[in-house]
Amino acid sequence: TGVGICNLPIDYAIKSIIKKSHLTKKIRNTKILAIDEISMLDAQTFDYINNVLKAIRSNNKPFGGIQLILFGDFFQLPPVEKNGGFCFEATAWKELNIKNILLKKIYRQDDAAFAQILNDIRQNKLNQNDLNTFYQRNNHPLPPNKDILHIFSTNEAADNYNLQKFNALQTQAHELISKDILMKNEEADKLITTIEEIEKLSIAKKKTWDILDKYCKAAQVITLKKGCRVMLLKNIDFEAGLINGSCGEVENIDDEGITVKFDNGELRIIKQEEFDYSKDGKLLARRIQYPLRLAYGITIHKSQGMTLDEVFIDFNRIFEYGQAYVALSRVKSIDGLYLKGFNPQKIMANPKIIDFYKKLEQQL
Repeated sequence: TGVGICNLPIDYAIKSIIKKSHLTKKIRNTKILAIDEISMLDAQTFDYINNVLKAIRSNNKPFGGIQLILFGDFFQLPPVEKNGGFCFEATAWKELNIKNILLKKIYRQDDAAFAQILNDIRQNKLNQNDLNTFYQRNNHPLPPNKDILHIFSTNEAADNYNLQKFNALQTQAHELISKDILMKNEEADKLITTIEEIEKLSIAKKKTWDILDKYCKAAQVITLKKGCRVMLLKNIDFEAGLINGSCGEVENIDDEGITVKFDNGELRIIKQEEFDYSKDGKLLARRIQYPLRLAYGITIHKSQGMTLDEVFIDFNRIFEYGQAYVALSRVKSIDGLYLKGFNPQKIMANPKIIDFYKKLEQQL
């Protein structure tokens, strides 16, 4: 939206935007605002954006008269800001004349029985048959000589598992450093090709680079070995099934790129891709890096939105509403699901969400 990080006083944010004519023009000319993963946007931020847009557009209609299209499922991961409340609790939500559309066709799972179990989880309606299905997958033997993607609830657990599996490989390690470009007026201003160059940046440029590094899907330094498991971080070929979350094994590393044999049988040389960081409608920085990461372990947050053939889930550290549902629903079929420490008490749906959807279905 160009509103910024939404933690400054609203008056300050409004004055800051008005000073930037290109940004003011962009906001005033906007007709539609689409927000994905709406469950992770808290009520305070939703209200903040609403109030700023009203002021900039001099229009007291919700969001300054911009049409909103919201996508997401509140049964999935909640807002990062726990004290901010759910988006549907916002004052702005009540102002909006929202037309709700419940999408009921499931594309990820072809197995109707498994899809029904996941729907039972989503609505906090697990029955004994559902539980028996999961108990049968608990401590189920993993396929021999095959690395199944592990999903963890914390970054630390995922990173430790990745390191453990990666270090066990006896092949040569290749360190791949990104090309990071800092922009000036959207033209290349500073190219960073070594880690040492970062420390020589000015304070302003270092701040821009820090944000690029924090939010970029691709790491500045990727270390890979022949035979290691990797995951795609971008959609590169829908027809071939090479999408964000596709996993495979590195077969070769050379100047041509990273040759990966994906689990669906596709053999592809992965080239470097561009990852951009923009603010206020301006391109500020760009990372050029291979769209890959190690795929032995990832967090539940990073798995949201992915479709996986096989997955191993450690229930022991699940602690948040929606985590179990998100993790379990990533896999296409029950046969691809491997569990450890399965505990039905960890499958939690927030009562506020249950109530929200009950009222929604009554209105439809």
